[in-house]
Amino acid sequence: MIFKLKEWSNFLFIIPLIFALILKVYFMAGLIFVTMFVSLIHHYYEEKKWIMADRTVSLILILANLILFYFFIFSFPYFYLVLLFVGVAFYFYFNTNKNNYDLYHSFWHLSSVIITIFCIIGYGTSF
Repeated sequence: MIFKLKEWSNFLFIIPLIFALILKVYFMAGLIFVTMFVSLIHHYYEEKKWIMADRTVSLILILANLILFYFFIFSFPYFYLVLLFVGVAFYFYFNTNKNNYDLYHSFWHLSSVIITIFCIIGYGTSF
């Protein structure tokens, strides 16, 4: 079993999963686990039947991050760090092509991990 970079980068989601458990943001911990699992299956098997599941759970994670973001809006420094990494994530998302897909999609995963960490910390330390 040989993993590609885009598959290995899914394991980075363990970091925000741990933060979510420590800060008792359990719905995010569950969502991160499901997202990581579905994305890993999708990227490993590269079957079209998993693409909608991957997109759906990824979109739900993005929406959950937005909800958390709303609750700690303008909280320094997390608000600004999230905005910075949203820009970085979009750069990699919109500049991905067939030649750089594995690398850029891995950077998309990394950016998503960092955004999720800051959203969890920002939310978890606001209350």
